[in-house]
Amino acid sequence: MSLTDSRVKSAKPRLADYTLADGNGLYLRVRRSGAKTWITRRMTAGKVHVQTIGTYGDGGMPLADARLIAAGKAVDGGPPDKRKVASLCEQYAKRVVEKRYKDSRPIVRYFERDIVPAIGKKLVADVEPADIDRLLQEKLEDGPVAANMLLLLLKGMFAFAVRTGWTKANPAASFTRNEAGGRQKPRQRELSDAELRALWNTPTKHVGTIRLAILTGCRISEACLAEWSQFDFKARRWTLPASATKQGREHWYALSPQAVALLEAQPRTADRVFPGANRIVIANTLVETRKRGADVDPDYHVHDARRTMATRLGKRKPKAVNPLVIELMLGHALPKVLATYNVAPYDVERREASDWWGRTVAKIVKGAR
Repeated sequence: MSLTDSRVKSAKPRLADYTLADGNGLYLRVRRSGAKTWITRRMTAGKVHVQTIGTYGDGGMPLADARLIAAGKAVDGGPPDKRKVASLCEQYAKRVVEKRYKDSRPIVRYFERDIVPAIGKKLVADVEPADIDRLLQEKLEDGPVAANMLLLLLKGMFAFAVRTGWTKANPAASFTRNEAGGRQKPRQRELSDAELRALWNTPTKHVGTIRLAILTGCRISEACLAEWSQFDFKARRWTLPASATKQGREHWYALSPQAVALLEAQPRTADRVFPGANRIVIANTLVETRKRGADVDPDYHVHDARRTMATRLGKRKPKAVNPLVIELMLGHALPKVLATYNVAPYDVERREASDWWGRTVAKIVKGAR
């Protein structure tokens, strides 16, 4: 049965993505998120080829235009290969971003908030460097890091457009960070006790992810995506598979008694330990947390807790923790010579350091230091 405008509009998301057929190889794909895209399926040389031709809703492609493109006919006076930026964003997100990032949602937000509203209706081939410059200057209001990230995304997306035949030139290619957020200096931020307490008490239902990051030194994305199957409470060990780490190799975190207690108090309602937690929610919540009192600097982030743990382990008295042990605790790749000739796991040292840090955090959050 062919689709109708009302049927397309009323299609609701389900637990998994699904498609609705219209005819002539045209389908409406409905994502779990509620996003809707037009795709075509063609059989060529015995293989099925799926192509995204546009998005539906919020200024996207209506059913009538999707049918024209599926039939190989002109739309708005132009050939069907002249596609819009909104469609490019959807295709780039699916084919590149979702495969590159373990949690692609923060990246997809740049499409939804910055790119599509501003130039989503423009034809890809019509985007000019002036459009890129305008996007970057507007994004500077969110800070230099955000502007640099947007530039990186635009460069990659339009390079993809060139490779796949959407356009002949990359309008973002000549831009450097000097035209965006500028060169970023490595952060060297160590949290004070007051800031660590404020971070520990962040007013969010996902505060458990922040506390796990504080206690283990893990990245906040790793805490958000943690799964129960990765934890061995008897061995007090959290093992991340290679697919879940930044370096692309297996890594484990020692769990202090405080970290074990935190996890055991968390209800088991899904495969993930903290269902629904993501970096966007955490970052937005911190805006309010950072306003707490004169003794809390407004410019700290969850990742600073990771640096704070490493710094305090390195300054521990009466005996500082071996820097090599700290690097292993953080999951960093060791320098080539060390990695080649020193393969010791330092299990005992890592557990002892983790237990000391757990006790230290417990004292800090109680105001006992």
